[in-house]
Amino acid sequence: MQAFGKTKEQQLAVGSWLCDYTESQQPFDKIRHWQTYKEVADVANEAYDWKIERGQNKSVKL
Repeated sequence: MQAFGKTKEQQLAVGSWLCDYTESQQPFDKIRHWQTYKEVADVANEAYDWKIERGQNKSVKL
């Protein structure tokens, strides 16, 4: 998402498209639908950046 969208709104649009495409291939139940869209929003809002940075720092400290 971050490679194709420069703003958070663009990233959310890309993520929503990916969710819609995936759901068109294999329908989700309501809970999975909600979880997937929430996860996309979290990624667009950089909620996981700290985990990525922490993981990168661990691999450097070998």
